[in-house]
Amino acid sequence: MNVSSVASAASSLKAAETASQVQFAVAAKSLNHQRAQGDAVVQLIQGAQENLDQSIANVSNAIGGLLDVAG
Repeated sequence: MNVSSVASAASSLKAAETASQVQFAVAAKSLNHQRAQGDAVVQLIQGAQENLDQSIANVSNAIGGLLDVAG
């Protein structure tokens, strides 16, 4: 193996290492973005549940005021 072959192999190895680091960084950023989106969806669902609970309570109160259950 001559010097230029060794240098070429080392250069190729360094390029592959750099490409791998970039790919991992992109994957990590994508994962963080997906995690943030998941958190936002959870908050949206929790907010919808709170609104539903409040709506049910309001309807129950309204119906309770209209019904004469005492006879």
